Amino acid sequence: MKPILIFLAALLLVPPASVRAIDYPHVTAEPQKTGWPLTDEERAYVLKPEHERRPGRESNKHLPKLWPQVPSAGHFGGDAWLKLHEAHVKTVQANQGPCDVLLVGDSITIQWGDSWKKHFPALKAVNIGIGGDKTQNVLWRLDHGGVEGLQPRTIVLMIGNNNMFFTPETGIEAAAQGIEMCVKNLREKFPATPIIVAKILPAHDPGNRFHEDIKKTNAALDPLKLDGDPQVRVLDLWSDFTNADGTIKKDLFTPDNIHLSSAGYAVYAGRLKPLLEKLTAAADIRPREQYLLLNYSTSLNAPQQAQDMMSYVRDTFGEANRTSRLKVGLAIIYTPKEQVAETAARLRADLALAEQMNVPVLIQVDMENWLPESLLNWHDPKKPGYDPSKVNDVEWTGWTPDTAVKLCWRNWGTMVRVGPHPNLLSPRYQAWERSIYTALAPVVVEWINSLPTEKQWLFVGWKCGWETTPNSQYAYFKDGNSYYGRSDDPKWDNANKQYIGYNAARTGGFQTSGVLDYQQSYDVFMKIIGAHLSFLAKTARSLGLPREKLFVHTIAQGVDRYNMDSQFNADSNPSPSFYGKPTTSLRDNPSFMRCLAKARGEFGTVGYGIGEFVFGAKDYDAWYHWFTDKVAADPDLIFAALYNYDRMKGQPEIERAMLDAMKKTRN
Repeated sequence: MKPILIFLAALLLVPPASVRAIDYPHVTAEPQKTGWPLTDEERAYVLKPEHERRPGRESNKHLPKLWPQVPSAGHFGGDAWLKLHEAHVKTVQANQGPCDVLLVGDSITIQWGDSWKKHFPALKAVNIGIGGDKTQNVLWRLDHGGVEGLQPRTIVLMIGNNNMFFTPETGIEAAAQGIEMCVKNLREKFPATPIIVAKILPAHDPGNRFHEDIKKTNAALDPLKLDGDPQVRVLDLWSDFTNADGTIKKDLFTPDNIHLSSAGYAVYAGRLKPLLEKLTAAADIRPREQYLLLNYSTSLNAPQQAQDMMSYVRDTFGEANRTSRLKVGLAIIYTPKEQVAETAARLRADLALAEQMNVPVLIQVDMENWLPESLLNWHDPKKPGYDPSKVNDVEWTGWTPDTAVKLCWRNWGTMVRVGPHPNLLSPRYQAWERSIYTALAPVVVEWINSLPTEKQWLFVGWKCGWETTPNSQYAYFKDGNSYYGRSDDPKWDNANKQYIGYNAARTGGFQTSGVLDYQQSYDVFMKIIGAHLSFLAKTARSLGLPREKLFVHTIAQGVDRYNMDSQFNADSNPSPSFYGKPTTSLRDNPSFMRCLAKARGEFGTVGYGIGEFVFGAKDYDAWYHWFTDKVAADPDLIFAALYNYDRMKGQPEIERAMLDAMKKTRN
């Protein structure tokens, strides 16, 4: 097990997406802008009448145009409204994880009641409507525990009716912008989830101010182009609820001419149904199989290794694999170094064994950690491969060759000395990488092509890179070169690290002067990682490996700091490591999910993998719920690889958790 657990405790663990707030056009004096439960100070604040908390009150200004766009808790007098929100939070907490539909809105939403069950009996909905709510009240609830931990496949938002009480002060455009802000908030929290935005339903009859202002607000939504976002659908119900003369269809409303009758909900359901069927079906588009992969590294000196691991998978999980969509297989790491032909032979034998035993496999070739000593020997004439020009193939701690490194260290529980970090963008280093892929990838392609259709599921994919992360796990320390030829090593002290990456930044044209560090040059490091992984993926694809089966492997470079540069490209799918708590997953990282949604549109990304994971938990429940709630229930997740399982196998709690999760996901 890697000690990355410690490193990522500060680096990778992120708050659930629903804790985050977006940038609003005004900052009020509210003491607790996000989160649940409320502090005593926040509770006292929200129990004040709403007009005392409006934007501008903190500076004695009247800013009505901002009211609909800035979060504000509702108020019915006393704590009545807050109790309704607290009840919804309890409902959300009781329904953590996947649900079919999240319903967000006011009284028209909460009054779906039995009509929802009648018209959508197969769809599990979480309904957080509150009567009387305005856009600003919904914004506050979203930021204060109102959706935290949910994983909806589709969201339906209808809000704005109650904003009409205030349009004489706020204006029509502000009300429409409040609806837009609710959409932005939901998109921030659920970047991979489609949203249906239902325009405000008509109320009363033409000539009534409410009727006219609703009509104007709906029209004001059009220039905002909410459905310019491919994840947003706008549903206009006006003509369904009005007659040809513009009057409302009375039978669809209750006597107050605002709320819906059962007939009205039937009409609303009829318009929603085709959209929900399409969107929930799209959310269900996932690989027919998902995989829990047990990771191990091959050793050419241990010929029985593959036989032992595959026999274990076959004997323990083989029967469940035949009946479950969630399948257990192996993630195998090959480290060819100088023994390329021998590695190709081992790979060919392992694939034949996988087919024979019906064990699915993910293949990974290490070309970053354990390298031939001769490959990067720029400095020692007594060792093989010595060539001073290879100084361009290793990393530097500055912009000139005299800062080239001779060795580095890995943080894998104990410090592990490795060779110099390669310049990931060096043409000579890339040529070597291409030669390794050219020797090994065709072995896999040949095997895939020979598999009968009913056994194609045995190939999970090919993973490029191995936690590609200069400076975090792969580090150089000040005066590190002085340890070359010595038996001792420096202490792992982050304060004593010296940043590498200058040579790759120079080679890639990303930066050629100044200081490199993660505070000032984060994007530069991401571009280096991305260019390296993109090269590997493009090479693998050119050798015949299918794009949907190619994955790139890195780790988070900071809390909520995934970006498109590091691991999203046109030739592969992302598979970062996840060393977090068993109550969370990568799906809870909003920036990762935003990138994934964007990559689907730009690159045709099919989903993602978890390149490595492991937990310190030993109890059955923690493992079982992660396998079911965070793996099997995630429509975007293709595989999760449990690191170093060859050292963990035989643990009954983990085995039983996997088997029970497989039972729950039978075909």
